[in-house]
Amino acid sequence: MPGGRCVACNDAADCGAGQVCDTQAGTCVVCLDDRSAGTIDSGCSAALPVCELTTDDARCIACEDDKGPGLVDWGCDSATPLCDASGATAICVECFVDDDCTNDEVCS
Repeated sequence: MPGGRCVACNDAADCGAGQVCDTQAGTCVVCLDDRSAGTIDSGCSAALPVCELTTDDARCIACEDDKGPGLVDWGCDSATPLCDASGATAICVECFVDDDCTNDEVCS
C-alpha cells in the first residue's frame, strides 16, 4: 500500500467559496500567481486580475509593475499605463516622473 500525505485540498472543489487549491502545497488560498501577464490569475477577476503573493496573505490586485518605460503594465491601459505598487493598494497611474508626460506637462 503506497504512502501519501494529508492535505487540505487536491483541487478547487475541496476549498470553500472564494478560494482555490494550491495543489503543490495542498492548501486552500485566495489566489494563485499562476498565469502569464495578460491573463487572469486563478482566484482573481477582470477588475483585480493579478495575484500578489508578496504580502502575508495572497490577494488580488489591480495591476502588476511588469513592463519597462513606455509600455503598458498588466492590468493598466493606455490612459493610465503604469502600475504604482508602492502603496497599500496597487493602482494604475499616468506618470511617475515628468519624462512620462507629453507636451511639456509635469507629473504631479
